[in-house]
Amino acid sequence: TICRLEEEAKRKALKIKDLIPLYEPFISHLKRPDEIIRELNNISKTSLGEKPVSQLTVKDLNEFMIKASEHGNTKRTINKKITLLYGMVNKLYKKQIVSKDDVKLPPKPEKQAETDSSHDRRYFQPEERRALIEAAKETDSPWLYPAIIVSLNTGVRPQSLFSLIWRDIDWNSSTLLLRAEHMKTKDTWTIPLNQNAVD
Repeated sequence: TICRLEEEAKRKALKIKDLIPLYEPFISHLKRPDEIIRELNNISKTSLGEKPVSQLTVKDLNEFMIKASEHGNTKRTINKKITLLYGMVNKLYKKQIVSKDDVKLPPKPEKQAETDSSHDRRYFQPEERRALIEAAKETDSPWLYPAIIVSLNTGVRPQSLFSLIWRDIDWNSSTLLLRAEHMKTKDTWTIPLNQNAVD
C-alpha cells in the first residue's frame, strides 16, 4: 500500500519537463519535431514549469501569458505556446501514458484574438535596405548576399528560401516555385521574380 501511494504521488508530481521525454516519440513523424520539443523545453523553464502540471491553475496560465506578452511575444505566438502544451498533455492521455487523475491541466484559456500581427509588422526603410545589402556584400559568406537580395525582393521566408533548389526557378517566366513541404501554410505558391531577384 505504501509503495502504491508513493507511486501515485510521483505521478501527480510530474512537471512539464518530465512529460516532454514521454511525448517525444509520438511526434517524431512530424515535419519539425525538434522545434516543438525546443519550444516545450522553453515553456518548462518558465513559471509554468515550476509546479507539477496537476497543480497549475488558470491564474498560472494567465500570468504566463501576460509575461510572454511583456517579453515581446505576439498573441499568435502565445496561442501557439498554449496549444503546444495542451497538445502534449492530450496526446499523453490518448496514448494512456498518463491519466487525467494524475496530470490534469486547468481549462484551456480562450484563444487570444490575433489582431497584433499586422500592427507589429515593420518594413525596412530604404536606407536600412541599402545598409543591409552593403553589409552582406562585405561578409565572408558567399550565400548571404544573394539570399538577402532574393528575400528583400520576394518576401520569401527563410525556411522556404533555404530550401530552394535550382529546378524551383522558371527562368522563362521569371517565377519561383515555393513547394508546399517547405511552406508554413502547407500550400504550393508560385511568385514572380523582379529583375533584381533574377539577376
